[in-house]
Amino acid sequence: MTQSCACASQTDDYREKVTICSPSKDRPIIDGGCLTKGSLMKIVEVWNHTNPTNTIKFQGLSANDLYRLVQKTMKDKFGCKDETCWVANVVPEDSPY
Repeated sequence: MTQSCACASQTDDYREKVTICSPSKDRPIIDGGCLTKGSLMKIVEVWNHTNPTNTIKFQGLSANDLYRLVQKTMKDKFGCKDETCWVANVVPEDSPY
């Protein structure tokens, strides 16, 4: 992936879970998230390539609606609760993406 989400979750006894993103000139799609539209499209591209019978149809969707669709797909398929899980499950380590 040329632009990946480098999100990490940190917790301690005094704070709730906090998401920390790598710096980017592009704004994330949603507040509290790390993914830009470009990185989300890469996830969709890899997903559609590896799941041809269960593709994510993105034409005509706003970035926010696409984000929610990917979020639901990843939760249903992998039990993902965050973007880091999406990347870990969709993009294999040896992927050219």
